[in-house]
Amino acid sequence: MNLYAFILGRKHLLSTAEILHVLDPKDHIIDITHEALIVDLHEPLKEPQESLNRLGGTIKIAKIFSELSLSQSDFASPISEHLIRLFSDRDTKLSYGLSMYNFSHGYDRQIKNALMKIKKSLKSEEIKSRFINKNFKNVKNAAIAGEKLMEDGIDLNIINGTHNTYIAETVALQDFESYSHRDYNRPARDPKLGMLPPKLAQMMINLAGFTKLSDQSQNTSTLYDPFCGMGTVLTEALLLKFNVVGSDISGEVLEGANKNINWHIQEFSTINSSQLAQPLFAKDATSLESKDLPPNSGLHCHRIIPGPTTKTPPRCKNHEKELPSHPGNPYSILPQCPSPIETTHTNHHQLCRIPRQESHPYHGSAPRTD
Repeated sequence: MNLYAFILGRKHLLSTAEILHVLDPKDHIIDITHEALIVDLHEPLKEPQESLNRLGGTIKIAKIFSELSLSQSDFASPISEHLIRLFSDRDTKLSYGLSMYNFSHGYDRQIKNALMKIKKSLKSEEIKSRFINKNFKNVKNAAIAGEKLMEDGIDLNIINGTHNTYIAETVALQDFESYSHRDYNRPARDPKLGMLPPKLAQMMINLAGFTKLSDQSQNTSTLYDPFCGMGTVLTEALLLKFNVVGSDISGEVLEGANKNINWHIQEFSTINSSQLAQPLFAKDATSLESKDLPPNSGLHCHRIIPGPTTKTPPRCKNHEKELPSHPGNPYSILPQCPSPIETTHTNHHQLCRIPRQESHPYHGSAPRTD
């Protein structure tokens, strides 16, 4: 088995939905919790960090190396055995962190007990060590990166599942510095227009269902954003190796979008300028014609609902149908309907909130969506 834990961001339902849409049909969902998704992948992740870089809503990916029943509370022994096996020949001091997910409040005492036992076991094997947990709390990503645990240490995770407890080693950490760089250092930003965070734009693209977790090859699809604004969806699509087309009713914002696209091309070597299928153009999205868009491009048009909402958005009335669910997926996310510009081979997706459900296969009741 290739068991992995995906540690979810704050909006756990949205993060879960994103992962389910990029998994391969051969992958199997083992467990879903509020803080982690446990998946048996049909093959190991060849480049875990590259895979995580494609997920806006996941903060870590961890490879599971031990499973315990929920009645077992000795987390230190399997972790100590794992560390001794990996670092028995190490001469320098080992730095490590430990975090617990989906446990009740007050788990800092459990973290403290586990850390002290682990340190004692390592000392008995003459392995010098130090843990970086501050006040015996979960280790934040910034601390993991600052202490260089991914390069010269180890970050460990204990995930309380529905039927088992999973112990895992972090193999990829969300690149928060890159997201921040793309958000705050891009040349064109306008708070009055609203600034879509790169993470959210990436998640929306993944929810459309045209990206795969382990596939870093050039995407054969072309993504069209008819309300591109400052171009955040377009630039994130470029990083996901889509070809892109963009338009907006305002010619002024297109100047900013072009600046941001050119900046991304210069900053990120993975982007090829040829991915911009045609120059951005000014047009009212309600008056689009086939001639406005590249012919035979396998174009995918995405209608994004902007801004926060406290009500479920109206669902599309045009021949609405649910997309096929991923095996083991309890959620239906994306209604699909014909596009008003069907002649350009366009599929039209409207992103909606996950509906509240009466029951949930992994819990007694459905998680909250608000």
